[in-house]
Amino acid sequence: MSLNFALKELDPLDYPQVAEWEFGPQVGVDWARYTFEMSLPKWRHYGLYLSHQLVGCVSLEKRGTTAIYHVVTARHKLHPNFLAQTLLNIAGHLFENGFAAVSAHIPIEKRAGARLALRCGMREIGHDQKLRYFILTKSRYLKNGR
Repeated sequence: MSLNFALKELDPLDYPQVAEWEFGPQVGVDWARYTFEMSLPKWRHYGLYLSHQLVGCVSLEKRGTTAIYHVVTARHKLHPNFLAQTLLNIAGHLFENGFAAVSAHIPIEKRAGARLALRCGMREIGHDQKLRYFILTKSRYLKNGR
């Protein structure tokens, strides 16, 4: 799979597809405003491409020395282990560049997201009625031999 795989800056023209994967069909969205908000300095968006076809998106929200993952993919396009390895590679790059942790805030009903976080070596640090919170610190990442 890796021979045809690319991770690159997400084209804003792909925002509607990513939003549809996450929230379902989008009607009446002000895409100019959405694009502006997604272009704020705290965000970085990367498209996951297989044979030049967009199959997912990893968005990073920067909060101090922590980056929060927001991951969405087309169903059944990426093997979970491959996606986990991709996220760990991103985490390694973030850690090399001064970040202390990566985190994921996963809706309770998104069990596959929680399994992905655990596959990445993240530890669940709490939950509320809507979200489960996971974190991978740089020290845990290094301890696991990355």
